[in-house]
Amino acid sequence: MAPVVCDLWPLEGPDAFVDAEAMNIAPPQTCVEMNLRAPRPEPLDDEQLAAMAKAMGNPNRVKIVRYLSQCRPHIENEVVEATGLAQATISEHIRTLTDAGVVTIVDDPPRKWYCVNRAAIASLAAALTTLPTPFSEADQVEELAR
Repeated sequence: MAPVVCDLWPLEGPDAFVDAEAMNIAPPQTCVEMNLRAPRPEPLDDEQLAAMAKAMGNPNRVKIVRYLSQCRPHIENEVVEATGLAQATISEHIRTLTDAGVVTIVDDPPRKWYCVNRAAIASLAAALTTLPTPFSEADQVEELAR
């Protein structure tokens, strides 16, 4: 069985592919293919934005999302090893991230494969740009002068 090569961007080193034969497991597909099957979020409404922001509001979840953003599917045990968090903690965080649409899951019994839903992250980033930004220093001075 040939390694599953990352087809989103060129990576080098051990994260460039999954050596499925050596691991005796076969990822169902690359994260690109998983993301193509994931539902494409529309522009986020206020409730969706709040749910995604809440899901990303925990430093451990951010760590998980950063790890899962590698261009290949991961199984939960890999996330446990990479983050040093307990299995139960990872399960709970992944459930929260999945419920918010940040993580995509492919059920491939007996395993589940996880990837970041890049379309959802892009929608979150776009939604955040629509929020008001803090006043610049000049705006603050002008506001105080009023």
